[in-house]
Amino acid sequence: IAVGTVANAFDRSLRSLVERWDGTTWTATIGVDRSTLTLNGVACVSATMCFAVGSDGDLPVVKQWDGAALSTVALADAPATASLSAVVCPTAGSCFAVGDRQDDAGDNPLAARWSGSSWSVTTTRAAGSVAVGVFSNSTW
Repeated sequence: IAVGTVANAFDRSLRSLVERWDGTTWTATIGVDRSTLTLNGVACVSATMCFAVGSDGDLPVVKQWDGAALSTVALADAPATASLSAVVCPTAGSCFAVGDRQDDAGDNPLAARWSGSSWSVTTTRAAGSVAVGVFSNSTW
C-alpha cells in the first residue's frame, strides 16, 4: 500500500489517500475520508500485513492493512499531542515508528514499538529534537 495526502480540486481541502497495488494497477482504498487524518509513512511485512502511521488531529495514529481493509490499532500510552512520521517493520513481530510529541518543554521525539501483538510508546532520550525517519535494519 501507499499513503499520502490529496487536495480536493474544488475547495483545496486535504484528505488522506491510501492506495493499494494489485500487481497491475494502483487502486484508491475506500474508508479514509476524515479531514483530520494525516498518514505520513507505511511499512509492509507482506501483502496482508502493513502499518501506516500519522496523526488524527493532534493524536498519533497507527492503521493496519490486512489485505482487505484499513483499521485503527490502539497505541498504548500515546501522548495527547503528537504525530508519527515514519515506520519500519524488519519482521512481522517487530516494527518501530517515530515522530514527535509536544509538551510544555516544546517538541520532543516520540517512538513506538510493535511487539507482534500490540503497539506501545517507548522511552526516548533526545529531548528538544524531532524524529522523522527510521533505519530499516535497526532493532532495539
